Amino acid sequence: MTFLPQTRPHIAWWPHTTDKRVASYRLRCLQVMNGLQERGYKTSLWNPDRELPDVLVLSKRFDSKSIRTVVEIADENNLPWVLDFCDNYFDVDINDTFWRDRKRSLVNAAENATSVVNSSRALSEVTHRNCSLKSSINVIADAVEPMVPMGLRSMFSSPALILQARLYAARMKSSFPDRRRRLVWFGNAASPHASGGMSDITALKSTLEKVHQKKPIQLTIISNDLPLFKKLFSGWHVPVSYLPWSIHTFSWLLRQHGTCLIPANLNEFTLCKTNNRLLTAIEHDVLPVYDPIPSYLEFESFMPAGVNMRNINKAITCDKPDDLISQAKEFAKRKYGLQSILNQWESLFNGIFS
Repeated sequence: MTFLPQTRPHIAWWPHTTDKRVASYRLRCLQVMNGLQERGYKTSLWNPDRELPDVLVLSKRFDSKSIRTVVEIADENNLPWVLDFCDNYFDVDINDTFWRDRKRSLVNAAENATSVVNSSRALSEVTHRNCSLKSSINVIADAVEPMVPMGLRSMFSSPALILQARLYAARMKSSFPDRRRRLVWFGNAASPHASGGMSDITALKSTLEKVHQKKPIQLTIISNDLPLFKKLFSGWHVPVSYLPWSIHTFSWLLRQHGTCLIPANLNEFTLCKTNNRLLTAIEHDVLPVYDPIPSYLEFESFMPAGVNMRNINKAITCDKPDDLISQAKEFAKRKYGLQSILNQWESLFNGIFS
């Protein structure tokens, strides 16, 4: 049956982490929970000590102990549960016992879940190849993450970071008044299970240096590993600076730049990624230069794919970048705005009870 508004189900999430610094928790748990709550649902976080909901969503949680717990509870209480994961853990670069066991655990989780949710079409195809599922996979992308203002709360909680950000931005604007020539890369420094991260930028060293010789540019890295940054970027003939990622300063810092580099070492892991990094750049009015992973390609009508000299030069000399970003942002809002994503989650839950 489909729940009426006054009898909407209690939906609980059991995520792999509740750390707000982790994008998947913010995007695939908190945003969805809060949005559905505004639509009249009861939503909550869950652990085995809490009351059972009507539907349980495991978000990137598929360790063997958790799955045994959920399968037992589900069998005893006829509890429908959903497995949601947003990365390809089937084809990791590291072939050791830990990751082989993790893959087996993921397959077991997917094959026992009432329903499986993946964040991209490419990931759903990989999941189908590796698992025998009870039902078709629901592809639900990440919603656009709204900007986080650097307000009074941030100033009180992280005054040193705020001061660092403002001083850095002032120096950057003085040296590079043309915002288009302020380039930025952001993200986790590295992944424990696949190549890529900050090291992806190093493949662009000669390209960026050639661009810099003709049109001076500046590159900012916003990440979480200063020692790795120092190791990777020493000796560059392009001004490169590092700022620590913080939820208090990230949005404000990102908006100080005009061009966002989103390179990807194309492999089985990155090909399944969502488009949230590209969406984040657009939402912050920064023109993305990106490599052609499948989830990005629907934005080719606005910006061509490929992190190369031609596209970098186009971005830093674009006559009307604001118009281009505005068009892309409107498309992103229609397809990946929170309300659209909530509709898809709501349809999934209605389908479970129909």
